[in-house]
Amino acid sequence: MAGAVLASATLIPLSACSPDPDPLFALAMVGDRATVLIAECARAQIDYVAVWERADPASPVPQQPGAPDGRTDKWIEWHVESPRKPVPSSTLKTSAVDAPAQVTLLETPPGWVITRDELTELREGVEYHLSGGLGKIGSLDFTLARLRELPPGDVLTATGYLEQHVVPEAEFQAEARKHCD
Repeated sequence: MAGAVLASATLIPLSACSPDPDPLFALAMVGDRATVLIAECARAQIDYVAVWERADPASPVPQQPGAPDGRTDKWIEWHVESPRKPVPSSTLKTSAVDAPAQVTLLETPPGWVITRDELTELREGVEYHLSGGLGKIGSLDFTLARLRELPPGDVLTATGYLEQHVVPEAEFQAEARKHCD
């Protein structure tokens, strides 16, 4: 009995923490468009991309239960995903179309479907929240100004669930490969 109690007490701290997310996507400006860059090794793992704009309290957009941080205040969202296909001999479904190397925000990638389209433009001075993927994928908060300030060849990527940093794209790709192996 004491062994079972000790084993349970040992597991509680382990289940309370989760590992840092895998840095499998990044943001950059490609031309004048905010674009998600998806690591080559992760294209089969990224099955959706979503971006939210924090809405003005006076916005006519209805409240969005299930906002990214669990709040129920107003969010305007754009969400695209891969169509699903059944996994043989299972009730599970998986992505039918791998993610492209780049997803230009507010443009539906070929073969994917749009599931939320309240957000129709990215505006100056507004903060956005980006998420996507499967499993322990990070998220990014950004403004257009922040992305425009990135030096050529650099990207904004997650280093934890709430942390993010700017690195050269080659470094982002190399770090992602480590997490895919």
